[in-house]
Amino acid sequence: MSNQYRIEQLGDFLKVPADRIQECMKELADHLQAMRQTLDNFGLEAQGDELKTFTWQDDGKQDLTLRVTHGEAEVTVKLSKDNSEELS
Repeated sequence: MSNQYRIEQLGDFLKVPADRIQECMKELADHLQAMRQTLDNFGLEAQGDELKTFTWQDDGKQDLTLRVTHGEAEVTVKLSKDNSEELS
């Protein structure tokens, strides 16, 4: 079984093993907070269509990569557990 889960609709969370759902949701919350901070940092108002899917890698690293598209602007932010950050 793969340890990577693509979430495109709420029911997709049921593909995550029961004992890993809370960890998945924690990482999703971190992902959403980082995305919100990215929008705020660029002075952008959330449109509601910035996030269409979420892929969770159950690897214990708690790393995330955000790709925020707002109109024609696109920003990629990579965050890791050691608090390092890379923008492109």
